[in-house]
Amino acid sequence: TKAVEEASGEPELSPIASTDGLGNIYILGVFNSAVFVFDRNGRFTDTFGSPGQDRGQFSAPSDIAIDSRGLVYVSDISGIQVFDSDGRYLGTLDTGRGGYVFGMDFDPSGNLVAVTGDCEVLVLPPFEEQ
Repeated sequence: TKAVEEASGEPELSPIASTDGLGNIYILGVFNSAVFVFDRNGRFTDTFGSPGQDRGQFSAPSDIAIDSRGLVYVSDISGIQVFDSDGRYLGTLDTGRGGYVFGMDFDPSGNLVAVTGDCEVLVLPPFEEQ
């Protein structure tokens, strides 16, 4: 939490971390409604996202996951938003059933496995940019 607080200047009580294949660390600041990026040595390098309801913004983020291609998935009340490794918004995954996603990870085939608040497990194919 201290690293996010130093990068944002705001308190963060509920950080959620994920890493990419290069050792970069992506921390979802739930209270900050942003993703904070740190290099493999723990140095802050970037941030993306902000509070709001537009594309690339978060109103109630809950989890973060990074696929083998380096795409960053952030679950939010509006769906699962997908970003490239530089934080550029690429699109939003349709869960097909609604339901707020609380947990995400990838299976060996690259499918996103997501758990909803309705205790459903969804298996979504890898994101393809439109």
